[in-house]
Amino acid sequence: MTDATSSSPVLKVQEVTLFKHGVSFFTLKGKVKGSTTISLEFKKNEMNDVLKSLLVLDMNGGYVSSIAYDADQDIGKILENVAVDLASKGSFTSLVENFKGASAQLDLNGNVVITGRVMGIQDYTSLVEQREFTRPSLVILDTSGNIVQVKFSDIKGLKLSDPKLQGDLDFYLDTIIAGKKTDAKRIFIHCEGEGVAEREIQASYILESPVWKTSYRMLMPDDPKEEKSFLSGWCLVENTTEQDWDDINIAMVAGMPVSFVCPIYPPTYITRPVVQPPKAAQIGPAAIEDTVDKEMEFDEVEAGEMKKKESGRRAGFGGGAPGAPPMSRAMTAPRAAAPAPMKAGIKQVMEQTKAQVSTKDMGELFEYRISKPVTIKRKQSALVPIVSQNIKAKRLLLYEEGQHPKNPMACLEITNTAGVTLEQGPVTILSQDAQGNGNLAGEAMLPFLNQEETRILSYALEQGVVVDKETESSSASVHRVKFGGGYSYEYYFQNRSTTYKVQNKTEKEHVLYIDHPKTAGYELYETKLTPKDTPNHHRFTIDLTSKQNVKTVVNERYETYSSYYLWDMNKKTLLEYVRRYLEKKWIKPDEESLLNQIAEILEKLNDVKQVLSKRQTELNEIFQEQDRLRRNLGSMSKTPSRSESELREKYVTKLDGQETRLEEIRAEIKVLQAQSDELSSQVSKLMNNLENVAKGA
Repeated sequence: MTDATSSSPVLKVQEVTLFKHGVSFFTLKGKVKGSTTISLEFKKNEMNDVLKSLLVLDMNGGYVSSIAYDADQDIGKILENVAVDLASKGSFTSLVENFKGASAQLDLNGNVVITGRVMGIQDYTSLVEQREFTRPSLVILDTSGNIVQVKFSDIKGLKLSDPKLQGDLDFYLDTIIAGKKTDAKRIFIHCEGEGVAEREIQASYILESPVWKTSYRMLMPDDPKEEKSFLSGWCLVENTTEQDWDDINIAMVAGMPVSFVCPIYPPTYITRPVVQPPKAAQIGPAAIEDTVDKEMEFDEVEAGEMKKKESGRRAGFGGGAPGAPPMSRAMTAPRAAAPAPMKAGIKQVMEQTKAQVSTKDMGELFEYRISKPVTIKRKQSALVPIVSQNIKAKRLLLYEEGQHPKNPMACLEITNTAGVTLEQGPVTILSQDAQGNGNLAGEAMLPFLNQEETRILSYALEQGVVVDKETESSSASVHRVKFGGGYSYEYYFQNRSTTYKVQNKTEKEHVLYIDHPKTAGYELYETKLTPKDTPNHHRFTIDLTSKQNVKTVVNERYETYSSYYLWDMNKKTLLEYVRRYLEKKWIKPDEESLLNQIAEILEKLNDVKQVLSKRQTELNEIFQEQDRLRRNLGSMSKTPSRSESELREKYVTKLDGQETRLEEIRAEIKVLQAQSDELSSQVSKLMNNLENVAKGA
């Protein structure tokens, strides 16, 4: 964005608010007198955002009458209704062709003036050194009615008498020259204020811009027991516009407000339907709409808390720029006194850079506002301090096998006590020795931190501490029994024991965190250390002294079971289970009684099923034998011999005897099936009672 001309009143950037979603909010101010036009210039790809968001205010008695801007149209489309067209070559000839019939005044060499109407162009031939040359001449019908032919070489000037044609020519030339700067579009702000003293004009709009970023430097003390570190935070701001930012107010907003590109700058044409006019006017019946009853009641949808929140945001807007995103719960962090230096040296020098920043919690957003004006030249970037403060920080080691299988990470457990919310960004961690000299300790990535929030930053690998991890698995004995659905469930534990052996080969004392991964279904038991749980780990804390070797054991287990179907057991097997359950005290007397009854009835049921199975087998054998006899009878001739007659009689007698036995078997099977059903019903009831007793019902 630039100012178009130096002669028009100038609006300069006074405030810039940079957002994390790739746009910036600009506020410009300037002084004007009387009625005037302010010109701003933007790149073509910036016009959509500017036209969507531009707000101009005349602050002291005047008003903005209109805002004009260069159209985004094809030059041919713009000029199609203009009565002027110039060729790239022979411009005067093509110009005159546009003015046939127009009144004009010709100034000729020798101060001769001819006034008349343009008739056209006529070529004439002249002989120079025996060579013919064709030259153009302008044919004019002068005011006396004479047709005059004037050589182009004699014409000193041509002035159009028709102001409309002159206007078309000016517009044509302005449009052609504007089209040469394809990437520059102008906005003209017309301010009216005749008789009003000098006043302020304020304009604001949004533009696409680079995302602002943060980076930090953290200085650890030489004494690990001193639980604080010095944090210096900086914002990276880039001025990609065409205007210098001289002593502007700047703010950085964290969060993700809704933003989008809306192509409202290019003209949009809609194809309209063609409607033929009626040949004759006809009068006919008309459909008249009914009136609306104003007393008709409608249910109103209430916004409730939403209305309260919106009004609260407007009330908390304060002195922000017009059109800026709404703010609420304005909060300014108290300016902390300079922390006392831990040691002379790098710490003391770092403290000299004070971050003059206030903060605002805006609900979904969070703002850093730099208290002192900032200067950033166009096409340049700058580092702006946002925090310079001691914060709570504890040095420790953290072992997590997925990060490194043998060595823990050197970490800082920090709590944001800086008084401002910290946006995420890279942090360079420095260590300070006893002489106050600083050296690189490592790098980390600071996550987004609300005030008083605690996180752990890993910045290096501690190779002086070695961790060995050993894991053993085993199955324990059954420890309880449960009944349900006709099954006996015997529960036992699957155990896993993990031993961490830690060797501290350094002279330093360390606090070591061991992150032991959680496994679904497993629980800790008989583990001496009490962990603090994270979403995916049990975190154990070990204090290491100099040159110390320690080990800790983490015991885990999960409960599983083996199942046995009671219906498939005989009396002897079931009673053996009951005896074992009693010895282990896994069942109660009521359960023992029910199991004994089930064993007795199952014995009877099995006996009935055995007899029933035998009768069913006999029945099937008789069916097979009868089928064989019938096939044999069918194969005999219709006039059998004596021997065949005797054999037929034998088959028939046997079939009669089998039919009698079949009736006896069917009757017996019916009785046995009834007994089986009754016994099964008794077992089912007892098993239901057993399940209820086991549940304590």
